[in-house]
Amino acid sequence: MLRQVFRGARWLDRRLEEHLGRPYNAMLSLGLTLEMIHRVQHLPDTWKPGAHDPLGSGMALVMEAALLIHQLGELSERSDRRRERAAAARAKKAG
Repeated sequence: MLRQVFRGARWLDRRLEEHLGRPYNAMLSLGLTLEMIHRVQHLPDTWKPGAHDPLGSGMALVMEAALLIHQLGELSERSDRRRERAAAARAKKAG
């Protein structure tokens, strides 16, 4: 069951990336960045008595940072592939 969910998520992610491309990756990066800013702004509230677990908030921030790093790496890879394809097309056209 879990494997099917993972496969479905991978399929949907690939479809969105194929059809939307860089805007899709940029949207994900922007969303993660905004969420991290929101968490950092509200981090002092987590230290108040009776507030949410500060350790959980810190762990969520670390996880979001890891996801952002991954997403930026994906965006960089996509940009590199695009440049390589353009260079190959120019080389093919020139000679």
